Amino acid sequence: MGTAIQWILRILVILVSSTILSNANAETLGELAPGYHKGLSIKVDGTKRTFNLSIPFYNKKKISRIPAMIALHGGGGKNGDEFYSAKNFLPEAHVNAKKFTNQPILLVYPDSWVNGSHRQWNDHRPETEDGIDDVKFIKKLKKKIVEELSVDDSKVIVSGVSNGGLLTYRIMCENQYQFAGFAPVIANIPMGLLKSRYLNSCSSPQRFVTTNYSCKALEQRALKRPMILMFGTEDTIMPFDGGCTATDEDQGAGGLVSSAEETFNTIHDIGRCNDKHSSYRNLDSVDDSTTPHYLEYQCKQASKVGLVYIEGAGHVPANTINSDIPRVPSFIRPSRDFNSPDLILEFFGL
Repeated sequence: MGTAIQWILRILVILVSSTILSNANAETLGELAPGYHKGLSIKVDGTKRTFNLSIPFYNKKKISRIPAMIALHGGGGKNGDEFYSAKNFLPEAHVNAKKFTNQPILLVYPDSWVNGSHRQWNDHRPETEDGIDDVKFIKKLKKKIVEELSVDDSKVIVSGVSNGGLLTYRIMCENQYQFAGFAPVIANIPMGLLKSRYLNSCSSPQRFVTTNYSCKALEQRALKRPMILMFGTEDTIMPFDGGCTATDEDQGAGGLVSSAEETFNTIHDIGRCNDKHSSYRNLDSVDDSTTPHYLEYQCKQASKVGLVYIEGAGHVPANTINSDIPRVPSFIRPSRDFNSPDLILEFFGL
C-alpha cells in the first residue's frame, strides 16, 4: 500500500513539474496549450512583470483571430492569479477553460507591482505613485498577446476592479486608441485625473495637491471608445458618494476619488452622449436584497456608454459563480442577479 502511494506521489510531482517547465520553456505564448497558465512574465523597462492567462480551446482553422479582455485585480494583497482563482471576476464560459467553445476569448490577469506584501496599481493617486509605469506594462502586454496568441488587435478591452478600475481610467486617458473599450468596476475617477489642483482631504494634515498630469480625453471632451461603468450604492471602500477610499492593508492605499455620479457624468460628457437615445434594462432576477439598474446611452463620439448601479450592493463585482462571497456586511455584498464580466463582454459584443 505504501509503495503504491509513493508511486502516485511521484507521478503527481512529475506532472506538476512538467507543467511548470512547459510554461517556463515556452519561447512564445503561442506554444502554450489551452487552459490556465500562471507566472508568465515580460520585461518592462528592465523590470520583470508577471501575468496569467486563460487560453480558450477553439477551432483555429475556423477562427483566425480572437478577442481578449485584460482584467486588472484590486489593490491590497492579492495578485492576478488569486483574482482568477477566487472566481470573483470570471466569465462563466471560462470556469472550465479547457472546454471547447465557439466564442473564444482570451483572458489576461496581470499582476500589479508589489511593495512588501502590499500590491497597488499606479493609478495616479499620490498614495499609489511608486515610479512604476503600469500603463506601459499593459500596453506592452497587449502587444505580446496580439503577436503571439492570434488576438485581434482591434478587439482587446481593459477592465479593472477597484484599484484596477482606477488604472483603467488612467489607461483610457493615456492610450484610449490602443484598446477597443474600457470597463471600470466599483471604481470612481481619482480626483487627480479630474483636476490639476485639489485639496486632498484624505491626507493628514490636509494639503493641496498640484499635478502636471494631463488627461487628454477629459480636457478635450474626446472619449472615442465605448465604456461601461459599474457601481454599488453601499460601497464605502470606494465610496459611492465620493471621498476617501479605504486604507486598510487588504483594502487599499487611500486617496480622494470623485463620486459615482460625478464619474458617470464626466464619462457621459466626454463621450458626448445623448439622454434622448438611451435604453433601460432590468437586471433584477433573484431575491438577494440588491436591485441592479442598467442604462445604455448612444453617444456621438464614444458610440455608447453603459451605466450599471446596483442598489444594496457593496465593494464586490456582481457574481453568479462564486457562492462563497459573504452577504454581510452590506459594504461587501455582491449582487447575484448577473455576472459582471459576462455583461461586460456582452456590452462590447465579444
